[in-house]
Amino acid sequence: EAYLGVKGDFGSIQAGSDDTVYEWIDMVDTDETYGLIDSEIAADQEGDNIQYVSPEIAGGLILGATIPVDSDTTFGGALAAKYSLDNLEVALAYSMGREEGTNEDGDTIALAGNYSMGDFSIVAQYETKDEGASGSKDGKDFMALQGYYNMGANTFVLGYGVTSYDLSSAEDTSTIYAQALHNISDHMYAFIEYTDSQDVGGTDGAERQILAVGAAYSF
Repeated sequence: EAYLGVKGDFGSIQAGSDDTVYEWIDMVDTDETYGLIDSEIAADQEGDNIQYVSPEIAGGLILGATIPVDSDTTFGGALAAKYSLDNLEVALAYSMGREEGTNEDGDTIALAGNYSMGDFSIVAQYETKDEGASGSKDGKDFMALQGYYNMGANTFVLGYGVTSYDLSSAEDTSTIYAQALHNISDHMYAFIEYTDSQDVGGTDGAERQILAVGAAYSF
């Protein structure tokens, strides 16, 4: 991530490589290595973008737009809105796909929400992507539900996600994700996480299990 911009009462505008506003909806993306499959199915990518984010309006509403500078991409831009009220945060986003050479991506619409109840939080996320103007048959939907529990220096996460494909021959991909994270200090934490995916990529019988143990230190 590398970008330059200005920020003021008008909001912020920047150019460079950074998360696009579409990623506001990617609330289940809290893994350290490999989490829920297809937690972001849009043709959304960092780099060579111009981005605007509004100041807070209407008591908690923020709007944003990302426009790609690089024409050699299937990402055509994104619009998003995010609203926060007390313990609730909701995000709505739209990512536009486009044709570039022999590759084409369809448009994607997504909705996500995060609700906190003391030490417990629950996240729900839904995305739907069409197959594109040329009928590339890449349409699919993603749904996920994930819960977090904070207990002192420890955080526990459990999530479940399903990706369904427009192709009748493709199986639904399902993923179970679990994580335990311990904050050793203000700058260091350790974690263990496990991901179990079935029918990966819509292929019947394709499985993927990942166990990861690690630590991170920030300066």
